[in-house]
Amino acid sequence: MYPVPTEEASFFPLTKCEVDFDRQKNRVTLLPSFYAFGCEYTGRGLLLERDDAFRLIAAIEKALSVGN
Repeated sequence: MYPVPTEEASFFPLTKCEVDFDRQKNRVTLLPSFYAFGCEYTGRGLLLERDDAFRLIAAIEKALSVGN
């Protein structure tokens, strides 16, 4: 991988996030995809307790609606 110039953003934009709910374990898996270096990549995913996942999703929705 090549070194990223300091002028470029230090983050990669999230393009989508799949959500899978396991009712038996009461856990949620979030599988994010992001755009970097001209390609879309899928992250390894986050396994969260149900309540923690809903708090995270609410925080993301709030952050996305700040400018609206």
